[in-house]
Amino acid sequence: MIAKENNHIIKNEQHQQASQMSQDSSSAQLPDKTYESSRMAYNDTSDSPQDLESCQNCHSRESSNDSQVSELSQQTDDNYGDPDPNFHYDKGHFSIVFGSMIALMPAWGVMSAIGVFQTYVAEHQLEHVSLTTQSWIFSIYSFFAMGGSLIIGPFFDQYGGRNLMIIGGVLMIGGLIGASFSSETYQFILSFGVALGVGSAFVICPNVSVINHYYVKKLGLMQGISEMGGSVGGVLIPLMLRRLFVQVGWGWAMRVLALFSLVCIAIGILLVKDRTQILNRGQPKLPFYKLFFKNFDLEQLKDKTFVGLVLSVVPVEFSLLLTIIWEDSMPYCSSHY
Repeated sequence: MIAKENNHIIKNEQHQQASQMSQDSSSAQLPDKTYESSRMAYNDTSDSPQDLESCQNCHSRESSNDSQVSELSQQTDDNYGDPDPNFHYDKGHFSIVFGSMIALMPAWGVMSAIGVFQTYVAEHQLEHVSLTTQSWIFSIYSFFAMGGSLIIGPFFDQYGGRNLMIIGGVLMIGGLIGASFSSETYQFILSFGVALGVGSAFVICPNVSVINHYYVKKLGLMQGISEMGGSVGGVLIPLMLRRLFVQVGWGWAMRVLALFSLVCIAIGILLVKDRTQILNRGQPKLPFYKLFFKNFDLEQLKDKTFVGLVLSVVPVEFSLLLTIIWEDSMPYCSSHY
């Protein structure tokens, strides 16, 4: 009996020891299983398709934001603070340059051919008039053609250039037709000197200034292309007049030149479109006297760079006009004096 009880006690102790060992082993394996399960859960979570898709969306949003920033920066660089946010300088606008070049052909071309006019008039209509008196005709023309921009410029800045070009075209054509019928000094002064000179200023100023409305970085190049119209006119008009003077005489030669000017200026009026109204958006329009005196800003004389530029340009323009006026008339002067 005692032996049976001892055996039962021993079995109970063994059973307890075995259960104790199993519990210890399971508790020892629990951290490894917990770590493994947490690691697998992290991997499953990090590599899930939803997270991959969200990451791709994040990258796409970042790239789109970068492209928008670069596009905005490019627009800002091309816009230069223009009142029209959708306008870009230095891109296209070649029709403006072409129209300006065509319109400047008769305006600058007549100025380049002054010597041809003076030589013919001195040998025919005004052969009895002294050369000093004759020179007043073409000096007055040069004065109005070049100096008129001092007054016309502010009007272009406020009202635009189309109406100015129309006025200039009427004056130029009227002056050329009037000169075709002139035979006295005062008639040449009124038609050629005043009417043609003022009309040339009305045509030259808008076509030179409008290039600034469309170009900044390419301004020098496009301005040179536009001014090239004067060079082309300076070659064509003297050649045309020399032949026409012989074939049809002074009167019809001047009328043909008026027709040529009409066609060129009409093309310029159709193609050249300024942006004055857009650039002046929100600014009040000034009356005539304020607009006129606004151009005389004496504060600019304090700028040494500006004063130096003006003083350097004056002798250049003086020598240029002197050469243009007197070069073609030198053979006549040398043969008569």
